[in-house]
Amino acid sequence: MISKEEKEPTTALLIGLSAYVIWGFLPLYLKQMQEVSPWVITANRIIWTIPWAAGLALVFHGKKYFRINYHTFFMLSLSAFFIGANWTIYAWAVSKHQIMETALGYYINPLMNVGLGMLFFGEKLNRIKTLAIFLAALGVLNQIIVAQHFPVLGLSLAALFAGYGLVRKKVAVAPAVGLFWESLALAPLAALGLWFMGQNGVPVFGANSGDKFWLLLAGPLTAVPLILFAFGARNLRLATIGMLQYIAPSIAFCISIFYGEAFGISHAITFALIWAGLAVYTWDEFRAKA
Repeated sequence: MISKEEKEPTTALLIGLSAYVIWGFLPLYLKQMQEVSPWVITANRIIWTIPWAAGLALVFHGKKYFRINYHTFFMLSLSAFFIGANWTIYAWAVSKHQIMETALGYYINPLMNVGLGMLFFGEKLNRIKTLAIFLAALGVLNQIIVAQHFPVLGLSLAALFAGYGLVRKKVAVAPAVGLFWESLALAPLAALGLWFMGQNGVPVFGANSGDKFWLLLAGPLTAVPLILFAFGARNLRLATIGMLQYIAPSIAFCISIFYGEAFGISHAITFALIWAGLAVYTWDEFRAKA
């Protein structure tokens, strides 16, 4: 991590930006497999991530970093559960034309991370950050009362990803190595799931050659952005990373509008309140580091 006085390298900024752009356009990728079950997509994503994560880990870290103890494997198995559930819900939400709600979830995620920091690490909030959390909470409350819709998908995505980040914060392993062990921990379940679905007539590798191509692409689309993000994070200020993380849900939000998902006044109020909360929180972060 660079110090406050050092200048951020443009290359690191572009690399970090590219990770969030890839994540932002994932709904377009998933839309190419409209007839493929979300369970099949997640299972294939797990299996095809293993060789990519292993290869990238060997290139960037070397084989000695693959050695982990039982406690680390247990923790990575726990984080694997969080990210695997997150992947499945995300794929299901996209297939059900709920891209906008996934965007809402990932906008909420940074503020949910703040809540976990308070709960597990004793982090304190000043009045400005408390206002930011309050505004985001008002946004969710508006969605429940005015839109008469509890954003269970969005909040589930945010909670699972926040839980994933919490566990990974406690495990000192390189990103690609951690992803390798996480995928390996989930691989038996993924293989069993594919076998079970195959026995029940579900095309486990897609119904056509196009599906097979997109499913194979799940490996690099999972592993590569993570490595790009890890490189960028080591060379960028936390405030910069904080701003970059809003890119992915912003792209997803635009994609949801492109696909004609409903966006009325109640949605506008919800997103406006959440965006206001994020703006207040980000402004306070920059103010503190100025």
